[in-house]
Order: sequence, then C-alpha cells, then structure tokens
Amino acid sequence: MRSFVIGLAVIASWVVVSRAQVPSSEVRMIEAEGGRAIACIGDATEPGEIARVLGDVRAALGPVRILVNNAGISHFKPFLEITPAELERMYRINMMGPFLVTQAAVPDMLAAGWGRVIFISSSSAQ
Repeated sequence: MRSFVIGLAVIASWVVVSRAQVPSSEVRMIEAEGGRAIACIGDATEPGEIARVLGDVRAALGPVRILVNNAGISHFKPFLEITPAELERMYRINMMGPFLVTQAAVPDMLAAGWGRVIFISSSSAQ
C-alpha cells in the first residue's frame, strides 16, 4: 500500500489519506517525494462524515478528480461462524462505503468534465 500511495502522489501530485487512525507516516512519505497530502479521519459508511472529509479535501486541495476506493475488511473465519452483525459490518464497509463516497465525489468530476474512480478490492476477493 505504501508504494501505491507514493506512486499515486507522484502521478497525481496530491493524495488524501483517510482512515480510522491518523496516517501521518503516509503523509510524510508523500511529501518527501514532492507530493501534497492531507490526513483525514472519517467513517466512509456515514454520509455526514463523508461530506465533512470531502469538504476538508476540497478546501485544502480543490475538487476531487481521482477517487481511489481502498477500504475493506474481512472476517477470517469459517463461513458458518460469521455472525449477521459481522456480515452487516463487512457489507457496510466493503459495499456501502465505496458507493457513498463515490456518489459524493462524482459531482466534482462531472463539473470538471473529467474524472476517474478506481476500486481496489482486498486480498479476500482473490
């Protein structure tokens, strides 16, 4: 993931690293390679959180042109042991999260007449 983030920073010139914990090491790596980066903490399954994070992104870096959806979780245990609550959490993070974030970011791309959305699945999808 680190090499992907740095590679994207070199290509796109800026990257937003967003996750549940403060990703300051990734921000420092991107900046060391000459890119611009900000760290945002938010829940990609909550529309209000998505709006807040995208507001921070737009204020610091401008409209979204490239979105990389790279959040995902899995419960590494036998199928018959997965609880309905665990399945719902996986669904919200792996399916609803990317849907909601993409839906919130695409208006920037439409306004610009250009944009890209990239979905990266976890190793569990292999």
